[in-house]
Amino acid sequence: MGLLIQALRLLGVCMSIQVLSVCSHMRTRAHAEERLLKTLFTAYNKLSRPVANISDVVLVRFGLSIAQLIDVEWHDYKLQWNPLEYENVTSIRIPSELIWRPDIVLYNK
Repeated sequence: MGLLIQALRLLGVCMSIQVLSVCSHMRTRAHAEERLLKTLFTAYNKLSRPVANISDVVLVRFGLSIAQLIDVEWHDYKLQWNPLEYENVTSIRIPSELIWRPDIVLYNK
């Protein structure tokens, strides 16, 4: 019985260490994402086209079906970062209202 209690205590200690480690990692990642968002959006203007030079073009790709717009893609050089500087954060979700979006007009022929 004493051996069982010792084993359960050891298991409890191991689980506590694991939980603390996971919580610490989540806090670190959340902090990294917060720093990343602050870095990306401090001087970001969604009214400005995402180009390095005024003469550059923004290539916009989109697919559609008869019922709805399916996919729109473009590269915004202002929203790139080195993942190693942000705890290996490689992607984030940002509401579309906060970023530049292409003006798209569809004509029915």
